[in-house]
Amino acid sequence: MSEEKNEDNGELDSISSKLLKSRTVIISQQVDAKLSAKVLSQLVLLEQEGPELPITVFINSPGGEIFSGFAIFDMLKFITCPVTTVVTGFAASMGSILSLAADEGRRFAMPQAKIMIHQPLLMGYQGRASECEIQAREILKTRDHLVQLYADQTGKSHEEIKKALDRDNWFTAEEALEYGLLDKVVHSRSELN
Repeated sequence: MSEEKNEDNGELDSISSKLLKSRTVIISQQVDAKLSAKVLSQLVLLEQEGPELPITVFINSPGGEIFSGFAIFDMLKFITCPVTTVVTGFAASMGSILSLAADEGRRFAMPQAKIMIHQPLLMGYQGRASECEIQAREILKTRDHLVQLYADQTGKSHEEIKKALDRDNWFTAEEALEYGLLDKVVHSRSELN
């Protein structure tokens, strides 16, 4: 059994190595601190190896931890490499934020992709009433930050974005394009160039 596990790990390492050589980053799980550390390392390495060479980020994610996601978003904006994002499958919650981190005109999705936006969630309120009040204020500040980010990226008004975030709001690729969450729906790799 452990030999199979070692073979699987070796195979995954080989795939990861090939993806990095092709300047491709895959985000295909829930966003958390572990994923964030991995993606940040990949982005820094790719920038060091070729600051002007493009990076393609494929996203198929249910979202996840907001601060881990913002770390990835900020790094995608920070590096000098041109960045393209491609939603394949779905980009929900923080996944939708990450899809917006591409350079202008480089936010893509495949035809069957879905994008979901909503308000930030705060799980597990605990503590004294004053601590809960602080957490509530923080979540409202985070919501306002998300409203601003979506407004900046889509050209929609703050009111339109607030209304869209009131609930889980799912978009097909074409609807996301129309809403301003994407720049193009792509059918083949050649359309990324």
